[in-house]
Amino acid sequence: FSQLTAVAVAFARRHGIDELLAAVHPRHARFYSRIMGFRCLSDAVPYAGVLNHPAVLIAVSINQLERVDARWQEWYSPWARFPPEALSRRAMTPKEVVHFSSYVNDFTEERAA
Repeated sequence: FSQLTAVAVAFARRHGIDELLAAVHPRHARFYSRIMGFRCLSDAVPYAGVLNHPAVLIAVSINQLERVDARWQEWYSPWARFPPEALSRRAMTPKEVVHFSSYVNDFTEERAA
């Protein structure tokens, strides 16, 4: 999990993104807030992306290391090293497009309701 977080933060930095968003179960939101500096942006709602289980929207600025627990700061570090190919953008494969299109459709339908 920590390595995935590190890659996500490094990818975001490389591509000029400074805010990360996630949908998490409400029980986990406190962990993300306390340890990783996320802030909660929504109340819990059923979310199709997780089979209509409850989720809250959380966000974090990857440029505010002081909000991150010291044990996690190394994962947010701008000095984390990854090979360039790990941080490059690539087009989705046709299989990925099919898989993720259902999430987009579910999200679009939720927003329209």
